[in-house]
Amino acid sequence: MKPIQTSQVIPKLVQQALNHVRYFHPDIDMVVYTADTRWHFMSEGGLHPTFDPDIDVSILEKAQNFVGNNFGLPAVFQDRTNP
Repeated sequence: MKPIQTSQVIPKLVQQALNHVRYFHPDIDMVVYTADTRWHFMSEGGLHPTFDPDIDVSILEKAQNFVGNNFGLPAVFQDRTNP
């Protein structure tokens, strides 16, 4: 099994994706990008939001593509500064 990549620095596109999801689901502070190119946004406590049509998937796809091309998958990013 390939180890999960982690980073102390959250890339700008990932931060934008987290902020976008957090606008609709304020408790979200983490995103996991899987090896099969899926994303899972969640809270540290395990809350998984139900995505509604207002979430712009293109923002999430840009972040996923950036992570896959620059960090490798799987990867995890957590924003501990969530207000």
